[in-house]
Amino acid sequence: MFLALAILLLFNEAGSDNVSISIEVLPVIAIGTTTIVDNDNVVTFSQLTPGSTSDTTPADSNDALIVANEGNVLIDIAISSDTLFDTTTPSANGTEYYQFNVSDYEAGAIDDTYGRSDAPTWTNVSTDGVTRKAAAQGVNFEDSKDEIRIDFKVTVPLSEGAGNKNATVVVYAVQDTLTVNPTNSSTNDAAS
Repeated sequence: MFLALAILLLFNEAGSDNVSISIEVLPVIAIGTTTIVDNDNVVTFSQLTPGSTSDTTPADSNDALIVANEGNVLIDIAISSDTLFDTTTPSANGTEYYQFNVSDYEAGAIDDTYGRSDAPTWTNVSTDGVTRKAAAQGVNFEDSKDEIRIDFKVTVPLSEGAGNKNATVVVYAVQDTLTVNPTNSSTNDAAS
């Protein structure tokens, strides 16, 4: 964490000194990621057949991605990914075949100012490797409530070939838009 410190010495008429101390704590945008199972940053699904669906919610595998706000300001989270399924089934990427949803992992982690629902909805993962999809806004930085859970859901296309399927998901963090001056064009962000 960075601190800027300024000490001003003022002299009054009696010859004594007055000291005024002023500090500015700069925003730190930092995130950490892990997974519930194995803490290895790998979300694993069981073996699936074409047409079958699986997700990482507690009722299924409970192997979700956990993102912790390790900075000192509210942050907004976005994700992007490369393709999960073979290029022979391009319509499966970026559609309902590969989705995510976000919820509190620690109660109160996501700021309710945004009017979020208590039942997060599934959102298609952007799979062009560039486009960021908004995942959560106003993620808290207080230690007892700074972790969110990102669950994934996959449906194997009927035409998908056999084999292991892998995708790399990038998690981005930027300072929350409600806590930043809207005229500030700063693009400070962190990726994990």
